[in-house]
Amino acid sequence: MNETMKILIADDSESFGKECQRELKKLGLDSTLTKKDGRKVIELLQSQSFDAVMMDVFLSGLD
Repeated sequence: MNETMKILIADDSESFGKECQRELKKLGLDSTLTKKDGRKVIELLQSQSFDAVMMDVFLSGLD
């Protein structure tokens, strides 16, 4: 069985995040987009499993 990598995209720019999602989908990768602050990203990471995280360096709550 071929499993798809699950990627979390954490960015405060919705347009950038959506573009990342489109490009990852073209590669056959599953992604979850969050534009929330860094604390919400930590909550997601604690409640779900991801293979990789693409994250804005300057994300509120985690700078």
